Amino acid sequence: MIGRSPRLDSPAVVLTAAIGLTLYALILASPQVVSLAQRIIGGAQESITAYGLRFAASAVLLGLAPVVVLRASGARSSDIGLRKARRIRPTLLLFACVIAVSVGVLSSRNTELATFYPFGRPGILEIARSPLWIFGHSLSYLVFYYLPWEITFRGVLLFPLIPRRGAGASGVLLAVTPQAIASTLLHIGHPSMEIAAALPFGLALGLLAVRTGSILPGLLIHAGVGIAHGYVFLKKLLPNFLCICIS
Repeated sequence: MIGRSPRLDSPAVVLTAAIGLTLYALILASPQVVSLAQRIIGGAQESITAYGLRFAASAVLLGLAPVVVLRASGARSSDIGLRKARRIRPTLLLFACVIAVSVGVLSSRNTELATFYPFGRPGILEIARSPLWIFGHSLSYLVFYYLPWEITFRGVLLFPLIPRRGAGASGVLLAVTPQAIASTLLHIGHPSMEIAAALPFGLALGLLAVRTGSILPGLLIHAGVGIAHGYVFLKKLLPNFLCICIS
């Protein structure tokens, strides 16, 4: 199972991801960065500025930078799991995505989570007025937030640790643990339920990436949970969406 997985051997890519992850965490923790960005762009509410900055930092630092260095070093995208998944049935993946969406919807009933999400309130509530916006927002979340996240954690920080040849359960667990711990630490300050779930969820997605040689199944599951959690936020807009679809 392990020996056939792609392997990343570029220290520069790993270093880039580590630096990008550090800068990303500093940006999220620094109100001064948000204030500076707001002064630069002008006009937008602080909540909207912080929301956009989160997306931009994720896309550039966790996604674009490691991929650019990867390509410059002569490595392949498949070396960090950007490839078609193997050894997984489409029906099983679809079922996992349905479960993920269901978990996201149910978790939205948690008061602590519903208060914390979505990011960018109250400004984002003022601009979310159309089904087109809902689609664009969900697509942006997938491309600019969840994809970069998976590239860094389940890609760059995992694939260099995958043993080249057969390994027992302990070897696999050793490979998936560092990225799961790192992603859990980045959840500090989030709702307690989310922090508690971050480590087992990170381990599970890491095992899935090792199993399939791809970050894409984990990406769909992760995005399914996160985007569906916006149900409380989006349900107010669903009647309008349904009316447009019916008409």
